[in-house]
Amino acid sequence: MGGEHSGIRPDTTDVLLEVAYFRPDAIAGRGRRYGLVTDASQRFERGVDPTLQERAIERATQLLLDCAGGVAGPTTVPSAPTSCRAAPRCDSGRRARGVIGAAVATGDAAHPRALGMDVQTGAEAWSVTPPPWRFDVAVEEDLIEEVARVHGFRPHHRRPIRDRRSRFPRSPRPGLRPRPRPTCSVQRGYHEAITYSFVRPGAAGSPLPRAAGVAPRQPISADLAEMRVSLWPGLVRALLDNQRRQQARVRLFELGRKFLVEAARCERCRRSRDRAGSALPEQWGTVARRWTSSTCAPTSTPCCAQAARCSAFTLVPGAHPALHPGQAARILRDGQPVGWIGRLHPEVEQRLGLT
Repeated sequence: MGGEHSGIRPDTTDVLLEVAYFRPDAIAGRGRRYGLVTDASQRFERGVDPTLQERAIERATQLLLDCAGGVAGPTTVPSAPTSCRAAPRCDSGRRARGVIGAAVATGDAAHPRALGMDVQTGAEAWSVTPPPWRFDVAVEEDLIEEVARVHGFRPHHRRPIRDRRSRFPRSPRPGLRPRPRPTCSVQRGYHEAITYSFVRPGAAGSPLPRAAGVAPRQPISADLAEMRVSLWPGLVRALLDNQRRQQARVRLFELGRKFLVEAARCERCRRSRDRAGSALPEQWGTVARRWTSSTCAPTSTPCCAQAARCSAFTLVPGAHPALHPGQAARILRDGQPVGWIGRLHPEVEQRLGLT
């Protein structure tokens, strides 16, 4: 963005003015990539009239002479501005009718001319060369929109939209996403949670041990600098936030993706739930009792039954670094491991401040 050797000092006598033009597709994203976001880069990204350079340098020279005096030198133009855009061509029949609901007649060519455009009419169509300051008119749809805007929208016929597609699209894996939601949220009293796919690096804020995660080049913040390798960190974080707000009984579930670093970077869809507090809401008819491993297992049965037959799922004792020893089990489906169930490890509870 300039420097001391190129700046103007009290003893400066010679000043060189440079005016250039950059195409939006050539300058877009470059300022953010190099960390040099300037007012000029933002303007060129949005589009600038490519014929303003001569007027701009003459105006800057005039201001410099009026304020500091001196003599203006010659102006050198290394290359003449050229337009790389093709003139949009508008069909006066079916194409315009399909876009705006009304045909664009050849006589309507006066509307683009009123906007400073050069119009070449033909037998059934006409092409338009927009002025340099209308860099937003690039394709046929842009031209039809300008004609409709000048002509007015009231004369156009109204026609209801007809769509034969279903309002409820089918999922490629119908047993994974649509079905467990009603069972978990309505019948079992769970609320769906949608947490960030980014987590805090390391194991300080996670129930899981240190695992290699995908680190984006431009993270949202220092606490969200890695892609999650499990849904547990987000749910445990939501549980902790609820407990800090005096919500003792929490039931949450989430359907989302985790991102793994294996032979190649991949993402897998997973389902996860967490709960804390009493097994039932506070009431006079039953004695308050807290969640245990035995009370957690029956709540998994209806959700598993949505995906396949209930008899296909079994629980076997297992050990997980984030779960309590002796209170953790592996969920098997036809003998294949598909999940974990258990209580958080006491060290994890103490480290995260969970009650």
